Amino acid sequence: MSIKEIVVPDIGDFDSVEVIEILVDEGDMVQAEDSLITVESDKASMEIPSSESGKVIKMNVKLGDQVSQGSVILMMDVADSAAAENSAADKNAAPAPEIVEKPAATPTKSNEQTHEQMAPAQSTPAKSSPGKLPADKHSPTEKIDEVRFSKAYASPSVRKFARELGVDLGNVTGSGRKGRILRDDVKSYIKKTLASGASGATLGVKPMPEIDFSQFGEIEHQSLSKINRLTGEFLHRSWLTIPHVTQFDEADIT
Repeated sequence: MSIKEIVVPDIGDFDSVEVIEILVDEGDMVQAEDSLITVESDKASMEIPSSESGKVIKMNVKLGDQVSQGSVILMMDVADSAAAENSAADKNAAPAPEIVEKPAATPTKSNEQTHEQMAPAQSTPAKSSPGKLPADKHSPTEKIDEVRFSKAYASPSVRKFARELGVDLGNVTGSGRKGRILRDDVKSYIKKTLASGASGATLGVKPMPEIDFSQFGEIEHQSLSKINRLTGEFLHRSWLTIPHVTQFDEADIT
């Protein structure tokens, strides 16, 4: 018996990555280049292949572990490579009919049932929601102090602009002549508010209410991958803190 450590190879510029899937078990026969585990970084997921052929003696990692280059994945008996290759080939060939049979019946049936259950459920909220929306809506000016707003030194167009955005002019410092509040002052105030994280209280943005989605049909909870979680956080932060602008350019190509 010749026991050898199978380690994580060079995976690029990453200090550590998370193990999100284990593809072999103790006692399995594997060949060189067979995938052993799947790891995930902030940007991508990748499968780590085996550098040797043999029998898995002991797994040294589990789901959720952080590994890096040189980390031991498993202990392998590489004494008889030829026997390992033959056993691995037999193992791969034997369960083939069983693997084909299961997906043929189960997923198709469940998918049909899911579509049948979801179809009437999706049409129901579309009809009932229009009557509820007006009651759930909140005016963007409900946080405005009308007394301070009326005393602010600003033109009617700036007042209208501020009301549309839910900005209380009583909190805005004017940069115009004699302290007059300009349109740019309102924009600057909004940027500062977003940067400070107080946009919810000032701009009238309410937190998302809790919704019981089970009323529309069967639901299933699935864990997001690390990439999906980070992408969601970055996109949400961008939407809340970065001004979004649509620009139209007119081009005469005649």
